[in-house]
Amino acid sequence: MSPVSDFFTQPGFGWGALFGAGVVGPVIAGWSLRASDKRKADQEHSVLNRKEVREDQLREQQTVFDAATGLAAECSDVLMNAIDTKGMFNALRDAFITGTGKPDPNAAGKLDEAANKQRRRSV
Repeated sequence: MSPVSDFFTQPGFGWGALFGAGVVGPVIAGWSLRASDKRKADQEHSVLNRKEVREDQLREQQTVFDAATGLAAECSDVLMNAIDTKGMFNALRDAFITGTGKPDPNAAGKLDEAANKQRRRSV
């Protein structure tokens, strides 16, 4: 055999010729670039998914907070309307005045109010 035929028939010559001609290099670079792009796209999708989940959680928490605030305001209104602060003050004042044995200075007004209520009920 001649040295030229030995050189061209060696097992590594085919790949070497293809690399030298610029065929295999771009193919490998394309595969590598495609794999890199896929990894980058997967990373972006996972970041966006985590961001959407966080935003959903924040919206849900805000909704729960708003509902709880509204409930607290309603409960406060109900409690404030249920407690007759003026009536409680008058009852305590009347008990104190009665305990000291003094006459009630508002007795005439209370009798007039009771009479007015009685008239309204009978009408």
